[in-house]
Amino acid sequence: MVRTGFACLVLATPATNFVLETALMESLHGKPTMRHSAITRLKARIVAALRSRRGGGGAMALAIAAFAATGFVVLLLGKARQDLFMDTAEAFTWGAKFLGGYGRHPPLTGWIAGVWYRILPPANWASFLLSSLTIALSLAMTVLIARRVLGARRGALIAFAMMLYPLYIGAKADHFNNYQVLLALLPLTVWLFLVAWDKRTALAGAALGLAAAAATLTIYSGGLGVAAIGLAALIGRERRAFFTSPAPYVAALVFVAALTPHLAWLLSGHDASLDYAARYAGGARPDRGELYYLGRYFGQQIGLLAFVFGALAVALWPRRLRWPARGLGGAPAGERRLVVAIAAVLVLAPLAAAVALALPLQPDWGNSLFFLVPVAVLALLPGLVVTWSAVARGALLAAVWALALVVGLPVYEAVNFRLRPDYRAYEPLSELARELTTRWHDRFGAKLPFVVAELEVAAPLAFYSPDHPLMMSADETMFSPWIDDPAALKTKGYIGVCRDGDGRCAAFLHGLNPAAERFDVTLARSVRGVSAAPHLFHVEVSPPR
Repeated sequence: MVRTGFACLVLATPATNFVLETALMESLHGKPTMRHSAITRLKARIVAALRSRRGGGGAMALAIAAFAATGFVVLLLGKARQDLFMDTAEAFTWGAKFLGGYGRHPPLTGWIAGVWYRILPPANWASFLLSSLTIALSLAMTVLIARRVLGARRGALIAFAMMLYPLYIGAKADHFNNYQVLLALLPLTVWLFLVAWDKRTALAGAALGLAAAAATLTIYSGGLGVAAIGLAALIGRERRAFFTSPAPYVAALVFVAALTPHLAWLLSGHDASLDYAARYAGGARPDRGELYYLGRYFGQQIGLLAFVFGALAVALWPRRLRWPARGLGGAPAGERRLVVAIAAVLVLAPLAAAVALALPLQPDWGNSLFFLVPVAVLALLPGLVVTWSAVARGALLAAVWALALVVGLPVYEAVNFRLRPDYRAYEPLSELARELTTRWHDRFGAKLPFVVAELEVAAPLAFYSPDHPLMMSADETMFSPWIDDPAALKTKGYIGVCRDGDGRCAAFLHGLNPAAERFDVTLARSVRGVSAAPHLFHVEVSPPR
C-alpha cells in the first residue's frame, strides 16, 4: 500500500530529464553503489513530479490521498482487537437525531456522524474511514497554507514531515471526535482567511465566515481560532485595505447567521454544553497544582510535534543557513507574519487562560491547536536552506514510517493483548451489546429502544448493538438531550448496565426503576484463542409496558 501510494508521485513530465540531472547533482557524493543509485533515481522521480509546473499540485494531492489510504489500513490492522474510542462511539449516538446541541458540545460533530452513518453501517471500518478522510482534509489544508506562505518546496517538506504526526497516523488517528474535526476545520479556516486577506471579495468573506462558524460549532475552543484570525487581521500591515473591503463584514454576518440556530438552542434552555464548559473554569483540582496540568498539556503536544520536527531534522541534515535569505518561492512576507501570529495565539492563549483562571488544561484540548507550529517555525527561519533533495528524503522517510506502522502496529497490538489483558481498550463492550440485544429479542420479540449506563459504557453499547438504541447517560441525564420524554423509558422499556463496583451507576438505575429485573453477565474478549481478562457487568431490565 505504501509503495503503491508513493509511486503516485512518480509522474512523467517534460522536465523529467532536467530535474533528474539536478537531483543527481544534489544527491550524489562520489560514485554510487547499486543500492544508492536506485534510491537516487527514486528521489529524482519524486522531485520531478513535485517540481512539475503542470502536475506538482496533483502529485501532492495523490501523495496525501495515498497517505490517507495507508492510515486507514494501519487502523484496520492495528486496532483489530479494540472497540472504538469512546468519543467516537459517542459521536455516533449524537447523530441519531439532528439537534441544536448535544449535551457536552455544540452539534457539528454529531451532524457529521449522523450523515455518515446513514450512508455507511455503524462498524469499526466505517469509523476508521471517516477519521482517515478527516485527517486527509486537515493535512491538505495545512499543506495549502504552507505552500502559500513558504513556497512549493518548503510546503512539500512540511507535508511529508506532518505524515509522521501521531494525530495523523497511528495510535491517535482513530479518535473521530470534536478535536479531530476541529483539527480539520481550523486549517481550512486559516487558509480561507489568507484567501480573503488577498482577494478581499464578498465571496471570500462568506466562505471564511462559514468555515469559522463550523469550527465554533464543533467545540467552543474553536472560537480561539476565530479570535486568533481576528487579532492577526488587526495587526497585519495591510489591515486598512482589508477592513475597507467587504470581506471582513460579510464574514462576520455569515458567522453570526450560521451560529444563530445553536444560539437559539442554548437560549431555549438546552444549555448543558455551557454548563459542561463552565465546570473547567473553576480552577485546578485541589489535589493537583496548575503546573501539573500545564506540564501534561504541553508535554503531550511537544511529544507529538517531536515526530514532525524529527522528520524535518533528518530530511534537512546537514543543515545550512545563508544570508540574506532566499528561496521562499516569492511567498508574501505579510502572510507569513499572519500565520506566525495565528500560531502564537493558538499555542499561548490556553497558557494565559490556565494561569489567569487556574484552568486545569487537559492534554487532548491542544490536539487541534498546534498544527501551524511547523509552518510557523519554518517561516521564522527564512535562511534555512531547503533543497529538493531534502524534500525527496522527507517523502522517503514518510513512506518508510508508514510501512513500519503497517507492519509493526499489528505486532505491537498482538503482544499488548497478551501482556496486558486487563487494558481498558479490551473491555468486551461490543460483545456485551450483542449479548444483551439477543436476550432482549428472545424475551420481548422487539427492538431494544434504550440503553442506560455511564457514558463510557452506554455509547459503545448503542454503537455495537444491532438495534442501535438511544442511550441515556447515568452520569448526567443532561448529556442525553435526544431523550425528550424520560417517561418513554418506562413505557418502551430499557436495559441498564453498570460495571462491577460502580455504586453511583447502580444507585441511578435503582432510582429509575426499583422493580427492574437484575442479573449479572461475565464476558471476556477472545481473539485467535487468546482471551483478555473477564469483566463482570450488573444488568437491569425494565420490560416494556
